[in-house]
Amino acid sequence: MIIFESNNLIKKRNLKLFFIFYKIEMISTTKKIILTLFILFHFFGTFQSSLSKIQTQGKWFVDQNGRIILFHGFNAVSKQFPWVPDHSNLNLKNDTHLSLFKQWGFNSVRLGLMWSGLFPAKNQLNHTYVNEMVSIVKNLEKYGIYTILDLHQDMMSTKFASYDGFPIWFINELPNSKLQFPWPITNKTIEFNIFSSYITEACGFAFQCLYDNINNVQEHFFNYWRTVSQLFSNSSSILAYELINEPWAGNIYQNPFLLLPGITDKVNLLPLYDKTYEEIRKYDKKTIVFYEPVTWGLVTSKGAFGTGFDRAPSNDSSGTALSWHFYCWLLDIDPNLLVNGSFPGFVREVCSDWQLTSFFKSIQDESEKLGGSASFLTEFGTCVYQDPVSHHINLDNCKYVLDASDDHFQSWTYWDSNFFGPNPEINEEIIKIFSRVYPMATNGIPINYSYNTTTKYFMYNYQINITNYRQAILTTEIFIPKFAFPNGFEINVTDGLKWTFNEESSRVEIILDSKIIQNFFQGHKMKYVKEILLVLVIGDFHIPYRSHGLPKRFKSLLVPGRIQHILSTGNLCNKETYDYLKTLANDVHVVRGDFDDVIEFPEQKIVTVGQFRIGLTHGHQIVPWGDKESLTMLQRQLDVDVLITGHTHQFEAFEEDNKFFINPGSATGAYSPLRHSSIPSFVLMDIQTSSITIYIYKYVDNDLKVEKMEYSKK
Repeated sequence: MIIFESNNLIKKRNLKLFFIFYKIEMISTTKKIILTLFILFHFFGTFQSSLSKIQTQGKWFVDQNGRIILFHGFNAVSKQFPWVPDHSNLNLKNDTHLSLFKQWGFNSVRLGLMWSGLFPAKNQLNHTYVNEMVSIVKNLEKYGIYTILDLHQDMMSTKFASYDGFPIWFINELPNSKLQFPWPITNKTIEFNIFSSYITEACGFAFQCLYDNINNVQEHFFNYWRTVSQLFSNSSSILAYELINEPWAGNIYQNPFLLLPGITDKVNLLPLYDKTYEEIRKYDKKTIVFYEPVTWGLVTSKGAFGTGFDRAPSNDSSGTALSWHFYCWLLDIDPNLLVNGSFPGFVREVCSDWQLTSFFKSIQDESEKLGGSASFLTEFGTCVYQDPVSHHINLDNCKYVLDASDDHFQSWTYWDSNFFGPNPEINEEIIKIFSRVYPMATNGIPINYSYNTTTKYFMYNYQINITNYRQAILTTEIFIPKFAFPNGFEINVTDGLKWTFNEESSRVEIILDSKIIQNFFQGHKMKYVKEILLVLVIGDFHIPYRSHGLPKRFKSLLVPGRIQHILSTGNLCNKETYDYLKTLANDVHVVRGDFDDVIEFPEQKIVTVGQFRIGLTHGHQIVPWGDKESLTMLQRQLDVDVLITGHTHQFEAFEEDNKFFINPGSATGAYSPLRHSSIPSFVLMDIQTSSITIYIYKYVDNDLKVEKMEYSKK
């Protein structure tokens, strides 16, 4: 159990942390096991990928190490040309905004990748828009934020009093509806509530044309997703593709039974989702696919009144997750119910005690029905109300949703995203409840947690199951918004656990004590082997332009089977050198140097080995080359424990503020603009639980020299 609380007696904000270690289980019937550590990474080509690829495992979202990840974030959707979320109150191109989002603990954004922006005309891809959105995704990734790519629409089109979520050229390919818009309502009804356009015959008919593939219009829908999945398939920072925002039931006047979610989801939505899922998987085998029911499909999970999803799209519950929205219908009808800054008691009874509780119960039932699939609350909002007399801001309905999400370990992205005012000053009252203490990554199975934004009391129970040494040494990470505790906080953990507070990421990192792990293995009569993780750090080959090859002494040392990971600073200059590295280890990471033209490598990478986050870049981008202050700035930006760079062709290693910096030099001794000749060198890192032994190999005067350094993560 982890508990944070404030100490009101001494009138300062403290934070206390208690961790009760409930259970360690060995999931194995084998009594004697030699443990071996494998960490798998992927080479992603041209798209820079520094975040761990997220997958689903049952109802959980998990990273590549199997830790359960919880997401807190917001929506960023621009509903007008040029369809880019770069407004003053929410600007994803603004580094100041992005830095604040990271400080507030947001690790996900649901980004509207607008169809009218991507294809403003039929079959005409807007490359300017593509570049804008790719740049935003990369920028979010730089700040540790995952992206959900959302085909966002409401009521389809400007023809139905909305915006062009579906391009106008798509709508023009549909036949005319039988009855003219806005039948059976009036324009005054639409002025009162824009979403009433959904119930017009013309809008419902247009959706039905999509579901029935009239004039082969589904091909355009599929082409959107084929394009998106090809553009982003190599990015590990893409959390999910959301197939369509808030789909309408279809032509309810032709078939009134479509108003029943259990029918419309099964008859209209699921067949479209099946086909779209298959189109995406032709180009992207791994990214999670989010799919939505109709918005009223979660009031209950019973029969035709619940969702009609008796299976996931294409029957793949492991590659999909149910996306859902929550808005209090009572406040949608009448938002002016505040009395002296507070809502009457019946508002909570309707919004939270009934509707919200019903939705969460239905989500739980749906997950069980689909064999334990994951879910994500991708929209909630319109929950910030201001009293017209006192101007007091009421956030009760926001708190209801956030507290219930904590109770259900539910990931979420907030809709309104009104974190900034018009000046733009920060809306501190809103930030205080949305920037929360929460378990961002868990090495174990969550049991329950809660956080009180008033008392600062946080509690978390989770169970750790030891399966192997690699899993045993992983950290659990608790995000703490530092602004909420201006006088600092206290942390207490039970015996057998160790913790550190990472100032840069604002996370408490909790790990089992190595003695506990060793005693556990011995107590279960298992052979305890502390894995040796050897990482080869090497680069600046410049073969064949500045060098013929590696020194023979180096080649005799670098043999297959002894090294687990290779991190190369680039400038391989030919495919043969890359192929050679792949013979030495299965896990090879290379970044692009300024002379790498044969193979397209990413500019930067972040990889995790054991407990260490390691940043990798060639170094020609750093000005001045090799400058310590510039290197330190990049290290902070990437939020890594170790930063590896090259380009200077001279070995260097140093520690600064408990972070470590390595330049392995040139493996071949190739000359550079800074020096006519260089000493051939490379580095081997022996990574232990919380320390690294660095071995520096240099070829000097036809002789091999080895030096040694130590670095411990505090």
